[in-house]
Amino acid sequence: MRIIPIRLTGGKALPKFFGLLGMALLVSSLLLGGCRRVPGQGEPGGVAPAVVTVWHSLQGSELNALTLQLQSLMREQPGVIVKTVYIPEDRFAAQAFQAEAGGAGPQIFLARREVIRQLYFQGALAPLAAANQDGFPAAQAEFRFGGKDYAAPWLTDVALFFYRQDLVPPPPTLAGLLQKGGLALAAFDAATLAPWWRAQGGHVLVDGQPALAAPENSSFVQQFAAAQDQQKLLVTPTAEALFAGGQYPFLVGWASRAPQLSAPWASLPLSDLVGGQEEALLGPTLAVANSAVQTTPALRGAIAAVEGFLLRPEVEAEMTKAGHRVPANRQFYQRAEAKQGLWPQVFQVLSKAWVVEGSAPEWKLLPIQDSAWASAMAHKAAVPEALAKAQADAIKALQQPGS
Repeated sequence: MRIIPIRLTGGKALPKFFGLLGMALLVSSLLLGGCRRVPGQGEPGGVAPAVVTVWHSLQGSELNALTLQLQSLMREQPGVIVKTVYIPEDRFAAQAFQAEAGGAGPQIFLARREVIRQLYFQGALAPLAAANQDGFPAAQAEFRFGGKDYAAPWLTDVALFFYRQDLVPPPPTLAGLLQKGGLALAAFDAATLAPWWRAQGGHVLVDGQPALAAPENSSFVQQFAAAQDQQKLLVTPTAEALFAGGQYPFLVGWASRAPQLSAPWASLPLSDLVGGQEEALLGPTLAVANSAVQTTPALRGAIAAVEGFLLRPEVEAEMTKAGHRVPANRQFYQRAEAKQGLWPQVFQVLSKAWVVEGSAPEWKLLPIQDSAWASAMAHKAAVPEALAKAQADAIKALQQPGS
């Protein structure tokens, strides 16, 4: 082998062979260094974990379930720390407005539909950070504004018709049931009775105008008021206990409360008793949303990770065990546990529920109507007067911007 000398600045010559050897050693060192694993986010020596704050109004068993699920999330994803802050529901929107006005506030909100609407209209929400492909159409539509999803339905509820198998046979229809008697209602409102009400021609809008005092609405309320006066119907928060105790053989109540009925019962969707065509209105719905101020580029990935975790069907299943709501995730109803009991009925109701988008005027009118119905049933006003006042209030509500 011929060695060719090379000359350095100092005039000394080194063999080219040793120069090539040094270069090879340098390259090897760089390659070996590049193979060494860099600590991940949240690991010792790595980038600090992302901190995501969640505001909520959950209490009792639901809060306990949420805490356990978020602990599981942090074990699974050490790069994310989740902190929860309890905010009373009646102060939720006001505190969010004050916090975000000062550039503060949480990254994520867990709140009921009515609070989410307030947050949206005061500009507190950003479009949803996590993709949600598994929400039922009616549930997802409630949080869609201007074609964008500003929240994802998480947990909801639907009303079912329950009957005591040991006391009565299932009625073929709802026709004549009030005259027969024995019905208890957890609430007398549109969310509880939408299929029954709509099957009798009930509506809140006709050609875009309020119709709360329409003859069909008046007739619907009057028949319930008459049945109540005849003691064939009882509207009470203790309706479930009366049904479980056998005092009332029929009940229209929330699906989530079925495990507490502790009696030989069976259930049916209300729509099955009115020809199968009428759509239900979803009950109390809890949704996940993210902040307009705190959804920053640096935190967007962590926010999406937390939202995506909460929207998993197995997480919603654990939250459902708290006993206050049912999953709003279609994937949950594909699980083996959801193929039995009343879950197929809940799936049926959710799949064909009444689609009312977030910006629809119905969200302004339905609370006004519910208040009028309650006033009439409590004999605070006669049915025509209560609905006439509601009609006037509805016209004023539609003239006001936002919610």
